[in-house]
Amino acid sequence: MAEETELLGRYKEINEERQKLYARYSPKMLLGAKDYEEPNAIAANSLAESIQKNSCINFDLVVCASGKESKKTGEIEVDEIESEQQHEEAIGSEGALAAYILSSQRKHIAINIAPNKKQELNVIYIADEFKPLELNIKVGEHSEASIFEWFAGTSHVAVLNEIEADSDSKAEINIVHNEAEKSRIAALGLINAFHGAKLRVNSAYAGGLSTFSTFFADAKEPGSSIALNNVVLGNADQRFDIGSVIVNSEQETSALARSGAALSDSSYCSVKDFAKMEKNAKNASSYVEERGLLQGNSHFVPLPDMSVDTKDVLEATHSASATPLDSKTMFYLMTRGISETAAKQSLFLAFIMKYASFVENQKTKEIIATILRNKLAENRIEQAPKLSAANLWQVTK
Repeated sequence: MAEETELLGRYKEINEERQKLYARYSPKMLLGAKDYEEPNAIAANSLAESIQKNSCINFDLVVCASGKESKKTGEIEVDEIESEQQHEEAIGSEGALAAYILSSQRKHIAINIAPNKKQELNVIYIADEFKPLELNIKVGEHSEASIFEWFAGTSHVAVLNEIEADSDSKAEINIVHNEAEKSRIAALGLINAFHGAKLRVNSAYAGGLSTFSTFFADAKEPGSSIALNNVVLGNADQRFDIGSVIVNSEQETSALARSGAALSDSSYCSVKDFAKMEKNAKNASSYVEERGLLQGNSHFVPLPDMSVDTKDVLEATHSASATPLDSKTMFYLMTRGISETAAKQSLFLAFIMKYASFVENQKTKEIIATILRNKLAENRIEQAPKLSAANLWQVTK
């Protein structure tokens, strides 16, 4: 992307302030280690076919890390960037993750939505071996786009998502991480929204053993709007380190980060959302919300913060809360003949569906709901869940 260097530099500059706050909550993740099964092309292809069949979605691009790909549209370009540096490294910061991906041999996907166009695109990435991914998305001016990214597979994942929304465009990017139980996931998003652009990024985290994910989102020009919505469903010993940096750079901009984590067993999630309102951000609004619902020995660590460099703002708010399952509600449901297990699942489902409700694309919303509901019901990650609209009444706007 044309502004890749500038955007990374700006992110690192703002992130210095954030890193001082969150240094003790930034564990390192080992990437490049070959502690997963060898690539199996037949199994990867079979998984991709099962996902397409069960989700009832005609995917425009299917990519396997080990090599095979198939695409059905000219808006997407796929290539592989060669590098001799394919090494094992402990990553402890977003800057280090970006440097690692950009210096490694990696898959590269470019999605370009032409100006004045309405487009819906669906992408599957099967991690059947460890190979970093660089994904560039550009939405042209006056365009409207809905893009779905589905990550699955048995290997580790390292992805750099660069998203640019040009003037007066509207885009929704929906991302699902549903990798296998032993996968490690490292993700960094870099986002620019230009004059009057409306951009929403919804991320659902269900799979993997450990996840490290941060988005840097800049409402760069007047009238632009950015919303980041995250939902986390953790069980067993899963670890999630989720964060964002949202920036109001100019006047009359809007930046929002909203996260909900439903945790059980010994799972852990920290959420580190940092909001920055620059001097020129007059009549701008910024909002951060972090919520956790806990069961068993799970832990939720919310760490919202905000830096405001201007007085003339419409809104500058951050909040956080964590609560165990409500025993009174549990008792009420059980007196109505509902089992303890079913009552817990219903309360968890109601909580996470609040965050799924922010997805505007109906089919994607059904897929996210299916993945989360199946994980609750079966206590495992199902790589290719069969689409079901059951209990979608719990998804409200």
